[in-house]
Amino acid sequence: MPSLPILFAFIGASLAMNLTPGLDTMFVLAQTSHGGARGGCRAVLGIATGSAFHTVLAAVGITALVATSPASLTALTYAGGAKGFATVVSRIAGVVLIALAVGVALSR
Repeated sequence: MPSLPILFAFIGASLAMNLTPGLDTMFVLAQTSHGGARGGCRAVLGIATGSAFHTVLAAVGITALVATSPASLTALTYAGGAKGFATVVSRIAGVVLIALAVGVALSR
């Protein structure tokens, strides 16, 4: 079990990643606009179920990989860091593009 500060940092980072708008948010908004609250709830349930399923599969697979090859832990660590960096860059780029689009729309 990780220490409490690490656990709280993980929970905080997970919440921040999940609360920022992204493709899931756009999907839920589209489903809600087409199918009302029921359609939005179905979309949220599907996304949550899929995320939980993929998390379990990833945890089992990564545990098996790391147990058989300690060097894979290093590779996994670097891959995770690169993925996190790419996610941050793409989210910043998304915010900048939205700000530019709003600026263009307001200037007309």
